Amino acid sequence: MSLIFTFYFFYNHFVRYKYFKVMETTSQLVEGAKHASSFLTCRIKLMTKRPLDQLIFDELWIDDRLYKIKITNEENEQVEGPFLKKQILYIHVESEVRQPAGIPPSDKNASKIMLGYQIDNKRKYYPIKDFSEDTDQLEVA
Repeated sequence: MSLIFTFYFFYNHFVRYKYFKVMETTSQLVEGAKHASSFLTCRIKLMTKRPLDQLIFDELWIDDRLYKIKITNEENEQVEGPFLKKQILYIHVESEVRQPAGIPPSDKNASKIMLGYQIDNKRKYYPIKDFSEDTDQLEVA
């Protein structure tokens, strides 16, 4: 049994998800004013595992809805690629895409939140299963 666990750990850490590690994910629903709609805030903190010039984060799926994202560093400055080894990145939800051209990832049963990225021109999705959901809804006037 411990051999299976060890194999599973090394497979996920070094083979399947070898480009970055999600460190923290938070989401919160913000209620709009009387005539405004509510919106979702989400922040993902991740660390790259090695220098990457072909890595592109470009979409975030939450409950079958596609969101535009913005990537920043620890100083809250917008970052694009190439990424350095052990670089801390923050991914923020900017806005919902009303009519997405694509469809949700087929592995949507794996997680509520799926981070879409491209590496070497291949589309991949990272399921985010552990996230803190703030139940206190904020109201914006």
